[in-house]
Amino acid sequence: MTHQQINPPYDGSAPCPGCNNFGGAMAYLHNMFTRWPSGKSMVKLNDMRRFCELPETLSMPHPAMQELLDVMKAMIAIANKGMTDDGLTVKWTPAVWEGVAALAGRAMAALDAAEPLFDAHRHDERHCTGNTNSMWESRGSRWPGFTQATREARGDTSYNYTIEAVLSGGHLLHKACGTRIRLHEHFLLDLRKDPTFYAKVRCPKCSDVPFAQFEILSLEA
Repeated sequence: MTHQQINPPYDGSAPCPGCNNFGGAMAYLHNMFTRWPSGKSMVKLNDMRRFCELPETLSMPHPAMQELLDVMKAMIAIANKGMTDDGLTVKWTPAVWEGVAALAGRAMAALDAAEPLFDAHRHDERHCTGNTNSMWESRGSRWPGFTQATREARGDTSYNYTIEAVLSGGHLLHKACGTRIRLHEHFLLDLRKDPTFYAKVRCPKCSDVPFAQFEILSLEA
């Protein structure tokens, strides 16, 4: 008989702060403060009050995670004292607004501090979901952060993780089709730490294929 592991880390590695199982709950607070200080933020607070399930204690102690948990519990406690929802309209007392305003700066700083820990946890799918990692080209931008200090520290949040076919050189050789591939540093960092990190690669010529079909030519930038 096999037993399915319910809580991460699924790969048996050491737990990390992001293994604390309330990353989904963090989304309620994030959605609230992306709308602060509009009334829509209070609707999101009501969602958090009604639907968010928080642990009593952390399974993996960490000061940033403890602060986030404490702030969320405090927000819910404030909302429960003066917020109502009749199914059509969400209402709150002035005391709720004042309590949230007093905690707003602390809450946004807690979100900024916890986000990298959850990101690190989710980076390796083998660790957080038990699935394999796939390498594909992607571009976009990350959330820059709530506090001014965090936004300044992160600077440009745009990214473009490229996988390019090249005529010579490159980092990988797809032995099945002969395509040479040059990788963005984002992928090289993972491969330097663990050559088995990726299970699949999106070859520019052949689409998704097993990483075992590739020869590593170089991991230098």
